[in-house]
Amino acid sequence: MHVRILLTEAMTPSPNPLVDVLLAPLAPDVYLHQREALGHTPDQVADALTCLAHRLLENGGRGGSDESDSPTGANPVERC
Repeated sequence: MHVRILLTEAMTPSPNPLVDVLLAPLAPDVYLHQREALGHTPDQVADALTCLAHRLLENGGRGGSDESDSPTGANPVERC
């Protein structure tokens, strides 16, 4: 419910389907798959989630720009 409220306040078109999309990466089975099957470290998973959150916030949920797609340093936000 909280995610939907935030999406609505951000005037995101069609917020209902996005709620599940945004919560899915936080599901325990997804995390276990990333850790065990894919071999990602906890830091890699956290960096990816941080990137997702920053991209969403920076662009109001409308996707990212091409300018920040290349790695530029240790900061995970700069790498996304």
